[in-house]
Amino acid sequence: MRFEGRTVVVMGAAAGSGRGYAEAFAAKGASVVADVDAAGSAETVERTEKRGAAALAVRTDVSGEALVMEGSIPRGVFSNVVLWNRMGHTEDCRDRRVSLNAAQMELGPGRDFRIVVAHRDPGIRNRLETAGRQTGTIYWRHMLPESPPETARCSVVPFDDVAAVGV
Repeated sequence: MRFEGRTVVVMGAAAGSGRGYAEAFAAKGASVVADVDAAGSAETVERTEKRGAAALAVRTDVSGEALVMEGSIPRGVFSNVVLWNRMGHTEDCRDRRVSLNAAQMELGPGRDFRIVVAHRDPGIRNRLETAGRQTGTIYWRHMLPESPPETARCSVVPFDDVAAVGV
């Protein structure tokens, strides 16, 4: 699978398996973003750019902030987004929402979505909860999409301002 023209947000990209994921996605053509550790992220960016891929280090401490992802989901057999921990596993889903599929999402005209990723439930339908973890991977899957999936646009907002961004 190739990731040209796609952006992958890797929380924990400064070291360890997070850096490994960032470099693996970059090797497949993805642009790579993120980590809370600015120095470690800078090294990951340098290593990624040496491989010819675009990379950006964004200091991201999600404890008082939320990540807002916006875009549209193509029609197809199945689409979902899931949070993985640093080991590539999903968190316990009994007490929190760690994945959403297209049928569960509140979609607007054109199958537009706005999803909030945060450390706790912000009180909205389209949300993913990090289980208090500050590192991990956001992974999208699209099975037999009718058109190529677009890259989600991402922004970080203060958690207390989630309602103000119209989510």
